[in-house]
Amino acid sequence: MTRLGRIVEDAADSLLEWLSRRITETTGCIIPFLAYAAIAFLIPAVLHWTPLWYIALSFVSLAVCGFLSFAWIAALKRAGDRRRLLEWTSDLRRLDAAEFEWLVGEVYSRKGYRIRETGSQHTSDGNIDLVAEKGNQRVIIQCKRWTSWRVPVEEIQRFAGTFLPKEMGSADRVFVTLSEYTPEAREAADRAGIVLIDGVQLAEEIESVRRTELCPN
Repeated sequence: MTRLGRIVEDAADSLLEWLSRRITETTGCIIPFLAYAAIAFLIPAVLHWTPLWYIALSFVSLAVCGFLSFAWIAALKRAGDRRRLLEWTSDLRRLDAAEFEWLVGEVYSRKGYRIRETGSQHTSDGNIDLVAEKGNQRVIIQCKRWTSWRVPVEEIQRFAGTFLPKEMGSADRVFVTLSEYTPEAREAADRAGIVLIDGVQLAEEIESVRRTELCPN
């Protein structure tokens, strides 16, 4: 594959990933058809284009519709993976960092929050892994999948000083870990108004939102 081909493939993968994070399970089946109708019929009709343009744009609209459909399928798979992760995981220590963030996001999702993932394991997230929103309430969440080392005060201070984008406004702050916190970290969190969730509390949160599911086998 040529360099240009790799660039195009990487860009398509990134766009598909971005769309799958934002297309919901309910609206994802409607968006491709709306995009098809807008590109194939609405735009040529409004601009009074010739029938030849209708034919050309029909192929473009089919490609866009197919790409959005793939994004919807990816969103469905992502949602299913997160549900199974929360329902079936018995040992949280076996999760990797990304799965740990998904698990925490699913817990808040079942509490009625709308979850937005702000980064990935390969890019800087600005000390914000998840943004949870419910009504006028907004919560920024930092996840640390630490199992042995206690979270030190420096991590809490760094999270407390996290810069929030102007469009985000004010937000509550929650720090989640599988481990524990040092006494100094808890004192710093109290002063900064940060809610701390350790491994024991997270297990309790998971049990409170778990639903009984039959094994498919």
